Amino acid sequence: MYNKAIKNDVSTLRFATHFMAALAPKEKSTVLIGMEGKIHFQEIKEDRGNYYVVYRPPMPDYRFAILHLMFPEEGVSEERVADLMEKELKEWLDRFPIPLLVSSFNYRKSIFGLNGVRPRTHLTGFFKKDNSIFMSWELIGDDNFPDIALDKLFLLKVYSGVKYKTSEDIDKDVKQHILQRRVGWYIVFFWAVVLPVSVALLEYFSPEWVAFLVLCFSLYKAARTALEMMGKVERGQKEIEKEEEERKMRHHHYHCELNPDGFLWLKLENFKKDSIQKVKDEHNEIKSGAKEMG
Repeated sequence: MYNKAIKNDVSTLRFATHFMAALAPKEKSTVLIGMEGKIHFQEIKEDRGNYYVVYRPPMPDYRFAILHLMFPEEGVSEERVADLMEKELKEWLDRFPIPLLVSSFNYRKSIFGLNGVRPRTHLTGFFKKDNSIFMSWELIGDDNFPDIALDKLFLLKVYSGVKYKTSEDIDKDVKQHILQRRVGWYIVFFWAVVLPVSVALLEYFSPEWVAFLVLCFSLYKAARTALEMMGKVERGQKEIEKEEEERKMRHHHYHCELNPDGFLWLKLENFKKDSIQKVKDEHNEIKSGAKEMG
C-alpha cells in the first residue's frame, strides 16, 4: 500500500513543485536549483543478530539500489544465505519501493558463490505495474529496470528520512579537504625548509658568542653519545624502545629478503585477517549503535 500511494502521489508532487517554483520568490528558488545537481544519499546499516545489512540508495543516474548482507561468522550455509537474501529483498522493497540488487558476503568479504543453490550470486527485484514483486536470480539488463530511480523528486519523497548531500555539498567538502592538505603542506615546508635555512642564516650572521654556544651544544651531544656507547650513562626508555624497534625492522627485512615468497604469503594472510576484523568491527559498531538508539 505504501508503494502504491507513493506512485500515485509522484505525478501530483511533480506538478505541485513546478507550480510552486513559478510562484515562489527568487530568494526561495535555491531549493529547486539544488535539485538540478546530483543527489548522494547516505547508506543505511542495520543489525540482524548473526549478520548485518548495508543498504545503499541509488547512485546518481543508476536505476537500482544496492543491498549487501554481511556475515561476520563462519558456518553459514549457502541455502540459508539465499533464503535471507530473498527475505531481505522483499522487506526493503516494502520499505523503499526502488529496484534493488542484493548480494551477500562472508566473513572474508568474499561474495557467497551459492553454487548448486541458486543460478547466480546476485538477486534483483522490483515492483511491477500490477504492484506484484518481480524477483530474479538471473542477470537482467539495465534497461529492464524501471526508471523510477532516475526521478530525483521521487527519490526525495521515498527517502524522506535519509540524509543526503548534493553535488555542491560534496564539492565544498573536497575544496575544504584540499585546503587542509595545503595548509599541512605549508607547515611541513616551514619546518623542513624555511626553519633550517633561517637557523643557518642566523648562525652565519650572528655574533661570535652565539656560534660558541652552538659549538658547546654540539660537543655536549657528542660527549653524551660517547658515554652512552661506553655504558657510563643510562639511556632513556624512549631511546631504548626506538633502538629495539629499529633492530626488529632490520631483522624482519633481512628475513623477508631471504624468503620473498614466504613474505608474500604472510602479507596475504595479514590482509585476510584485516578484512575479517573489519567486518567484525563494523558489525559490533552497528550493534552498539542499535543499543544506544534503543
